[in-house]
Amino acid sequence: MVTKLYRIIRYGFQNFWRNRMLSAATLSVVLLALLVSESLILFNVTSKTAITTLQEKIDVIVYFNTEASEDDILGVKRSLEGLQEVKVVEYVSRERALQEFQTRHEEDTLISRSLTALGTNPLSASLKIKAYDPNEYGSISESLKQDTFTSLISKVSYEENKVVIDRLAKFVDYGRIGGAILTIVLAAIAVLVV
Repeated sequence: MVTKLYRIIRYGFQNFWRNRMLSAATLSVVLLALLVSESLILFNVTSKTAITTLQEKIDVIVYFNTEASEDDILGVKRSLEGLQEVKVVEYVSRERALQEFQTRHEEDTLISRSLTALGTNPLSASLKIKAYDPNEYGSISESLKQDTFTSLISKVSYEENKVVIDRLAKFVDYGRIGGAILTIVLAAIAVLVV
């Protein structure tokens, strides 16, 4: 057994040395194919993660009048959750908005004194909306312009952030298309190299 293993290894090295140019070329091709395949996997994982992270940062916030009751706001929330474009709707009450604002600005004494001087909560309740596709925020914003909602809503952040949201949506779309094209190109290179 040991003798056979020794002969296999010895003849392998001899053949490798006698055909060193061909062996080096073969190893280089295999190494190149592995590197291209690895690059393809790494690129796909990285691009999908980046696109998902970017999509999670896009949202639309609906601010309500301070007179709007919590029941009315939750009715709007249920209505939005019924839309197929909507992924998540998060309700932020006036109290929670105030707590988050105070936490964010706890170092600023001027803001703390101003809130104390007011004596009441100046912030309004809101709904934070996330869509499955960034291109759907326009239609979600349009659905909020119904007559039943307009008396409750003071502002929808989509209108003022429309340009940024549209640019990010285009970037996500281009990222997907570019990722698909690069995947096809790298896969073709790997196949041709092999």
